[in-house]
Amino acid sequence: MDTIDLTTLIHPAIAVFFVFPLIGTVVHFAWQTRQRRLQAADQGKSKIPPASDQNT
Repeated sequence: MDTIDLTTLIHPAIAVFFVFPLIGTVVHFAWQTRQRRLQAADQGKSKIPPASDQNT
């Protein structure tokens, strides 16, 4: 097998194990931010913390 053949075989695995979870994480944080902004616009304060650190 040549290098190009090996790369062609590994490419879908890279997409499944790296790119798709990364897209999911970005969408999750974007949705969380949108919900916080909408709640702040309606009620003035959100229960979702603006920082990801739960110890502060």
